[in-house]
Amino acid sequence: DSCIRTSDCTNSINNTRCLNKKCACAGHYIKEDNRTCRLRHLGDSCNKSSECGTVGLKVCENKVCSCAKGYKKETSSDTGEESRCVRIILGDPCSKLRDCSFISQGV
Repeated sequence: DSCIRTSDCTNSINNTRCLNKKCACAGHYIKEDNRTCRLRHLGDSCNKSSECGTVGLKVCENKVCSCAKGYKKETSSDTGEESRCVRIILGDPCSKLRDCSFISQGV
């Protein structure tokens, strides 16, 4: 849709803004279909960390939203909630050295 002001977009689709006279998803939202903008999830594409949501927990790494250093992806199968980033603690399993490198003398 074409627009002049952001309100031209937000009146019909939530979480949008007017950018270069076209409606686009705002901030850390991503186009899901032609009528919906949703929050970016872990694994979604990105260009910068601010697009991935929660500052400090998620980062844009290799153009993909990922958990920041010292955090791991956790999915709640009980509630069906979207994956989230939780702090890694001693005793957590790791798949690569980077997972534990933030812990002093961690291996």
